[in-house]
Amino acid sequence: MKMFKNAIFYTCDFPTIKFDSLRDALTPNEFKPCKPSQGCSLGWVAPYADKPLCLVERIGTDYIDLAANNTTLTHVYLICMLTEEKQVPASAINKALDERINEIEEKEQREITPKERDELQYDVRQELLKKAFSKYCRTYVILDVLRGVITVDASTYERAEDLINLLRDSLGTLEAKYPQVARKPSKELSSWLFTKVKPVFSSFYDVEGILTGDVELISADPKEDKSKIRFTNSELTEEELDPHFEVGRQVSKLSFVIGNDSTFFIQGLIHITADAFRFTKLRLELGEDNAVNDNDSDDLELTREANALLTANALYKLYIWFVHAFGGLDDAHKQEQQKPPNDITADGSSFTNPAYEEARASLRAEAQQLNS
Repeated sequence: MKMFKNAIFYTCDFPTIKFDSLRDALTPNEFKPCKPSQGCSLGWVAPYADKPLCLVERIGTDYIDLAANNTTLTHVYLICMLTEEKQVPASAINKALDERINEIEEKEQREITPKERDELQYDVRQELLKKAFSKYCRTYVILDVLRGVITVDASTYERAEDLINLLRDSLGTLEAKYPQVARKPSKELSSWLFTKVKPVFSSFYDVEGILTGDVELISADPKEDKSKIRFTNSELTEEELDPHFEVGRQVSKLSFVIGNDSTFFIQGLIHITADAFRFTKLRLELGEDNAVNDNDSDDLELTREANALLTANALYKLYIWFVHAFGGLDDAHKQEQQKPPNDITADGSSFTNPAYEEARASLRAEAQQLNS
C-alpha cells in the first residue's frame, strides 16, 4: 500500500461492521466495465492487484489480551473504488451534430425543430461513446470503524462524495459528515501566521507541527474579490504578510510538516474552503522506530501489512492533530449532518456528477435483481 497523496476526512457512526459482512455488502456493487453506450461506470475493486478476489483488506490484525481474556478487533479496512469515464469532447459532439443537421435540412428542405435537435444530439453522443477511449481512476479509502473516521485519497470533494455515495449504497445507510471544528480553520491558520503563536492542542500523540513556506491568501469575501496572493518556497516575514492580514485576507492554503523524530513525518498542503479542510501533496517519511525495509522480509504480505498499518496510523494522527489545533470537534457536529461546502464550484452546483448518479442507479438496479 502506497502512502495516500491526498486526504479528505469524514466522521461517522458506523454500524457494526465485521470483515465478512463488509465484503458481502460491497460485492453487489463490484466494478463492471462501461457498456458501449454508457459514459461512466464505478464500483469496488480489489485494493491489491495481486489479490483480485479480495475487495476488502484488513489493516492490522486482531490480538488477544490474555490477562483480560478477550480479543480486541482492529476494524480498520482498506477498500478501493474504480471509476471508468469515457471522454467525448463537446467540440466533437457539436461537429457531428452540425453535419447531421445540415444533411437532414438539405435533404428535406426544412429546418429541424428544437425537439429534433435534442434527439439528434443524444443519438450523436451515444454513437461517439461507442468509439471513445476510457479513462480509469482508482480511489482508495481507509475505514476506521472503531474511531469512526473515513479517510479518502481524493484531491477533490466531488471525487470523495462519489465514493461516499457508493459506500452508502453498499451499506444501506451511512451518516458520514465533514469534521466541523470549534474554530474556523481559515481564521485559525491566519492567526498562526499573523501572531506567530503555535497552535494549542492535546499532546497525546507527541506530534509537533511546523508551518513552511507555501501560502495562498484570499479575500475575506471571495465572492466580491476573487484575487489570490501566493507565496512559494519563501521564508515568510512580517513585512510580507502583515499588509495582507491588515486588510482582512485569510489563509486558504498552507504547507506544513508534522510528526516527530522517532515515528514519522508528514508534509503536505492543507486547503481551506468554507469551514471544511482537505489535504494534498502528502508525503510520509517513517522515523527510525517505524522504518520498514522491503528487503528485510521475503514475505510480501507482512511487509505490505506493516506499511499499511503505519500509513493508516500516520493519517489518523494528521487528522487528529489538525482537529485539536482547530479547537476540537464542535458540539453541533455530533447532532447535525454536515453538507459538502457549497462554494467549491463557482456556480454552486452539486458535487455529484450526473453521470455518476446514472452509474450508481444502474448498480442499484442490478443489485436488486441479484437479491430478488
